[in-house]
Order: sequence, then structure tokens, then C-alpha cells
Amino acid sequence: MSQPNMPNISPNITLTRDESVNLLLSSIAMEELAFSHILNAEGEKIQYVLGTLAGGTGLQPSIEEILSINESVACLIDGTMRNQMFMADQVEKAMRIPTVTGPTGPTGPTGPAEGITGATGATGATGAFGAGLGGQENYDPALAPGYPLYQVVYYMGSTYLVINAPPSGTPGSSADYTLLASVGAPGPAGAAGITGAIGAQGAVGLTGVTGNTGAGLSGLVVFDPLAAPGYPVSQVVEYNGGTYIVNNAPPSGTPGSSADYTLLAAPGATGPTGPTGATGPIGDTGVTGATGATGNTGTIGITGAPFVNTTTSSSFAQNVSGTIAVLLGNGLVKFPDNQVISPNISLNGAQDTFTVVNAGNYYIQYEINMTAGLLTSSRILLNGSAVPSTATASLLTTYLRGETIIPITAGQTIQLQISATLGVGLKAPGATITIIRLS
Repeated sequence: MSQPNMPNISPNITLTRDESVNLLLSSIAMEELAFSHILNAEGEKIQYVLGTLAGGTGLQPSIEEILSINESVACLIDGTMRNQMFMADQVEKAMRIPTVTGPTGPTGPTGPAEGITGATGATGATGAFGAGLGGQENYDPALAPGYPLYQVVYYMGSTYLVINAPPSGTPGSSADYTLLASVGAPGPAGAAGITGAIGAQGAVGLTGVTGNTGAGLSGLVVFDPLAAPGYPVSQVVEYNGGTYIVNNAPPSGTPGSSADYTLLAAPGATGPTGPTGATGPIGDTGVTGATGATGNTGTIGITGAPFVNTTTSSSFAQNVSGTIAVLLGNGLVKFPDNQVISPNISLNGAQDTFTVVNAGNYYIQYEINMTAGLLTSSRILLNGSAVPSTATASLLTTYLRGETIIPITAGQTIQLQISATLGVGLKAPGATITIIRLS
């Protein structure tokens, strides 16, 4: 096989590396703009079919036609979501392209040796700055004078870029910052569907998707070796006077000897037997007195395995309203409101990272209530790595929820991550997280 030959391109292209990176980022931005127009067109297509588009008269479509249009739009949205994930990867790779300093120009000729010093050559032009944005930070007026050029700053729900360093003033009012993304306004409510005409015999509607199972422990049951393989996680079991919880399903072995069960309360020691009643005195007639009643048996004492004080190993926090900033497809949920933080769990200054002081098995549950249905997913991060059992996604709904029970070692961190193409607006009760140490 012959070797490939590079074509002769005329005129020659003389772009610098920095200019190439800027053109690459510009092409990605233009593609994002094109997708926004496509999504807007799909929305107007649905409005046109339903007769809610301004200036339209409506087509009075059948149920089958409406479902067909809906399937077409959903297919396009799914394709757009996949492309957005690819685009995010392109942006990340473009941002990591290193800059290269141009070669040093040749040294000027030495002046004549007759004692006359030659004139100093002109200073060469300064090379262009390398492309790249600094990582996003919450705006801090004390640190602002040290922000470098292209530092990304989050302030009052919007994202800004430092274009003059050192910057002065605050983002939104100073010319040293330029706006990248402002707080998005809630989208308009979708139009109500057309009521179908009553036919001779109406068709039964499709059953809605079943919601997520609520959190909580299963009711107490007496351990049954035949039924044990069917016990779910969080099932509470009584065995030989002790109480256990299933932490791995399906469990094997028996409570007290298998690692698939965690002890909640051990059996207490038997209380002392009450004293026997005294015999009654002999009467004048010689009849023997009645035997006294037997004393009450003492109550069973309560022990226990090592006690876990959940008051000092549990926390709750909330984000009542606002916008979750998303940069390059991902963002961390902040919890600045209604905080109940125990001494053994700490929350950092950015209010988006919890640190566990004591190792143990922890129950973690979160909820996110959004202002609009978006292509959104969420998950818990343990020390920066995703916990698969907490991952959930939404295409058109405005509610995300996840929960799990996992072992955590001392010093590990807990974060709630959200992935979306735009900033995510919250509505009451906003976003919440609950962390409880079980054992």
C-alpha cells in the first residue's frame, strides 16, 4: 500500500497555537447556539400542533398524532443530550491544551571593535497569553485582588470571568469582570393538552411511572432461616433476644455471626425475681392462714452493644432557593440554609462538602426540587468518587431523589453533584441532604 500524501494547501495557513485554540472554542460556542435554535424549533413545533403558537390556528390532532410528535421531539432531545456530553468532553480537552512559547529570535550582530558600542536592537514583541480559564471560585472580596487573568468567579447566582488583573470592585458592577452566565429565568409553563373527544368506548390511558420508594427501615420480624434470603436492606430482625438490621441483601448466615447483619440492640440481662409473699397468721379457729401471693417478677433489663449517639453523628442542611452553578456540565450543590450540623460531621466554608469525623455505617438521603424539567442527573460523591447506588436522572420531571447505606472511614468527604447543560434553578423546599451514622 502507498503512503498517504499531504495535499499542497495554498495560501499557507499561519495560525498560532493560541489562535487555533480560540477558533476551536468559538466553533464549539457556535454549535451550542445552533442546538439552542433546534430545541426552540422543536418547542414551536409542539405549540403549532397543539394550537398554542402565536398566529397559529391549530390542527386539532388526534391522540396518535400527538404521541407521534412527542416521540419525534423526545428522540431529538435524546440525541441532543448525547451530543452535549460529547461537547463537554471537547471543551475539557481544549482547555487542557498547553501553550508553547515561541522560539527565541536570533541574537543581533556585535558592534564594531573600534570602541564604538553598537546600538541596542529593538525589543521583540511580547508573545500572546496562553488560552485557558482558571477554576471557578466563590467571590471573596478579601481574595479578589489576587485573582489572575481568566479566573472564573461565582457571585450572586451568576458566573463571571476576570478580564483585567488585578480586578477591582465587584462582579456585575466592575469593568474588570465580564459576565459568562447569569441566573436563568424560569421557563414558561407548558400548554395544557387538548381534551380528546368522547368516543363510543374510551381507551384506557397509560399508567404513569411509579415513584421512588420512600426512605425508612422495614418493620421488625422474628428471624426465619427459610425467609432470610428474601430480606431486603434495612430489614429489622429479632434473633435470640437481640435486634439486628440487614446491611447486605440477600443476607447469609444468622444474625450475630454474619457480617450481613448489624446489631442494633443486644438482649438485656434478666431482672431479679421478686420476694415470695409472707404466710398469713393462724386464726383463732385453728384454720391455716392463706398463702401470700407470689411477688412480681422483675422486668428485663436493657443493655446493649456499644451505643451510637446519632445526635452527635448526624446532620441536615438545605438550599431553600436559588441556582446551582454548572460549569462544563457538572456542579456541587451548596447547603447554606436551615443547617443542623453535629459535632462529628463538619461543613466547609463553601457549604458544599461534609467531612465525617468517626468511621461507621452511614445512611445518606437527598432531594432536589427544580423549577423546570431539564436533562439532569445527580449522585453522591464519596471522597470525590461517585456512589453508584445514589445516581438518578431526569428527562422532563422536576424532582430528583436518592438514598443509600454505605460504610465511611474517618476523614472521608460527602458531596452532592448535579450534571446538566445549564444552571439548575431550585423551588421550595429546594435541595436537602440528611446524613445519619447507624453503627
